[in-house]
Amino acid sequence: MGQPLTYTLTVREEDGFQRRSFPCTTTLYADKSLWFSNDHSRLLESDGSERPCQIDVRQNYKDGSVRMAEVTFAPFIEPYATRHYTFEIGGQPAQTQVRNPISVEEKPDMVIVRQSVMAY
Repeated sequence: MGQPLTYTLTVREEDGFQRRSFPCTTTLYADKSLWFSNDHSRLLESDGSERPCQIDVRQNYKDGSVRMAEVTFAPFIEPYATRHYTFEIGGQPAQTQVRNPISVEEKPDMVIVRQSVMAY
């Protein structure tokens, strides 16, 4: 892949509350053969700093490329403010780490969800 594929994500706080790590999810669509699940991806603030995000592929094309995916991230945003992020695919690999990642283990009779020292 030559130039990275980029999407601009705009977040607006419209309720008058200061948001700290308030989860936001957006759906992204890509043309066939442009984005594969193993491609590097990262989310960048407007100042270029990286933010952690979660990518859930929802649909693929027959060649395995991503047709539709959901990207979830947790912006910090002031009341009534607007922030812009860039989601980049095919560029530099992500360096940021999620502080308390969630893992899910499925068993025939239960699902175990772990985050840090908590398990459900």
